[in-house]
Amino acid sequence: MQEFPRQVEKIANKVRVLDGSNNKIRQVPDYVQVMVHCNRIGLSKNRISSLPPGVSALVNLRVLLLDNNRFTEIPKCILNLPKLERLNLSNNLIAEIPCAIEGLNSLKSLDVSHNNLVKLPRSLGKLQRLEEFHASGNAVERLPVELAKLEKLRLMVVENNKIQSVPSEVLLQCISLQTLALHDNPLTIEQLRETKGYAEFEARRKAKWDKSIAGGVLLGPSRFDEGADRKVQESESPRIASHNATSKDKKKKKSIKSGSGGRLT
Repeated sequence: MQEFPRQVEKIANKVRVLDGSNNKIRQVPDYVQVMVHCNRIGLSKNRISSLPPGVSALVNLRVLLLDNNRFTEIPKCILNLPKLERLNLSNNLIAEIPCAIEGLNSLKSLDVSHNNLVKLPRSLGKLQRLEEFHASGNAVERLPVELAKLEKLRLMVVENNKIQSVPSEVLLQCISLQTLALHDNPLTIEQLRETKGYAEFEARRKAKWDKSIAGGVLLGPSRFDEGADRKVQESESPRIASHNATSKDKKKKKSIKSGSGGRLT
């Protein structure tokens, strides 16, 4: 589809879920403002670059999926949706997250991965209900200290950026943080371990996996992933380093196969 079917307008005031993903839609019609009972809109993988102002009237909207489109900025009309819990804007052309993002008081999951971001606003620290934050595949150089205010944040994935350090306040004060993915950044696991607060974060991370093992869940070798890359020794060539990594992976797989009852040997 290249546009919304006309029949949708006739039932707009009754729509609760709207899914128009995987099409060639370029424009969202103005009558979307009538969908006041809608709680989920999926418009992933289209050609949309803007939203009509009327979207701000969707006071019951909880999920908004706009990933893989052509947005160059975050639409202002979505920045005050009172019940929005999940917002996916990944794989667009967004260069900036506006400070007004703090208006999304109910937001639990925010995904801005694979855009053109170079920095993150301090106002992210005001999203008190945020549990998951994804911003991989950008050019972000630093994490704002204000993220430390997010006491409910459990998962933060910021791989493939230009991050050189993590504020110690984030490791110490994000008391729910158990997963921090920093692969493909200048920051190495050795440097992360030297950051104040790493021991506290590591204790939470291990407690998470210990609980999984106690429940009989076997998650594979990736469950011991430390979240950042190790520094390659200067004496090792990339080929040797790659060979060593492959050998270790094989040994891990062998040990997993030899285990029983969901436990590692």
